[in-house]
Amino acid sequence: MLVTASCPMDLHNYPMDRQLCSLFIQSFGFSTKSLMFHWSATPLHTRSLIQLSHFTLLTTHQTLCDGLTEDGNFTCLQVDFYLQRHLSFYLLQVYMPSSLVVVMSWLSFWVHPGAVSGRTSLGILTVLTITKQSTMAISSLPKVSYIKAVDVWMAVCLFFVFAAFLQYAVLCVTARAQRHKNDVTSCLVEHPSCLGNHRVEARLGLHNASTLRRQRQDLENDEQITGVSVDQIDRVSRVVFPAVFLLFVLVYFSYFNFDSF
Repeated sequence: MLVTASCPMDLHNYPMDRQLCSLFIQSFGFSTKSLMFHWSATPLHTRSLIQLSHFTLLTTHQTLCDGLTEDGNFTCLQVDFYLQRHLSFYLLQVYMPSSLVVVMSWLSFWVHPGAVSGRTSLGILTVLTITKQSTMAISSLPKVSYIKAVDVWMAVCLFFVFAAFLQYAVLCVTARAQRHKNDVTSCLVEHPSCLGNHRVEARLGLHNASTLRRQRQDLENDEQITGVSVDQIDRVSRVVFPAVFLLFVLVYFSYFNFDSF
């Protein structure tokens, strides 16, 4: 007798999931008064040469599942197959490529902020690449209504890549604000009359020379502080992004590690 059976699966931890597939052999035409099923001493035999493409058969378990219905008591045999999914394929096809794209997005932190075309091109390239990878990975996965472990991974990788691209936008806005502030402070210190439309002359006329020198010194100190803040953003990003992503990887594989049945 050849049987082709289906197995409903819980894919919340996919692809780090274990599955329990049960096969029932039951009589519906004869009650236990006429027919009884029993397991023999060695009921199951598996061929060692046969290998599943996606799973490893961990163990099997046999039991009786006789059930009482309105028409009587019917004999039943149940065999449970405990399966564990192969993870190596997904490590090579999903996790490693997406991780490399995330790491590649961090290269922009070492590119000079003035290289607009280089950093922008790298950011757009990594965003498009991780989006394409996510689309291809999801298209080949089982269609279910809930979120799977691989969905969480791809979503977080996309977030990190987009955050690296967004970091350069924040850096450009900060640099533009600094240049504007430096221009205004330089004009205020060296040429007070250049802001005559804002009546700066009247306010400056009330200060003596020592007050003006203190203002100039304060503005120069502010300029020194703001002058390195753009580089500080890149330096902090070089440490924060890899550290947070590494923490996510540790938490992810600890939480979604092969669960029990």
